[in-house]
Amino acid sequence: MTRAAQRIHDAGKRAIIANIVPRVTGDYWTAEMELQPNKVNNWISSQTVFDSVIYFASVLADPANPDKIRADYASDRTHPTMAGALAMGNSIDLSAFDAPVRPGTDR
Repeated sequence: MTRAAQRIHDAGKRAIIANIVPRVTGDYWTAEMELQPNKVNNWISSQTVFDSVIYFASVLADPANPDKIRADYASDRTHPTMAGALAMGNSIDLSAFDAPVRPGTDR
């Protein structure tokens, strides 16, 4: 991901990343498998390579169980429903595309 961000910056653009959204555990997706996206999300939250982070996980998360997608936003245990996709779209702060570089980066 670091290389991708650098290529975006080399093209004179701001690099923006989104975190991995929660999903519903079940027959295939186990709690153990959930550890990997959590590691990636922790890196995304603490990295300084990208200029902004869009936190879709907090938009789709079940308030009672943040590691799971809200039932009304889960179409197939993994992907959001149209309502979930709309909520994700509406959550994007478009000023992030024009904002100054995030402190701590070298751009």
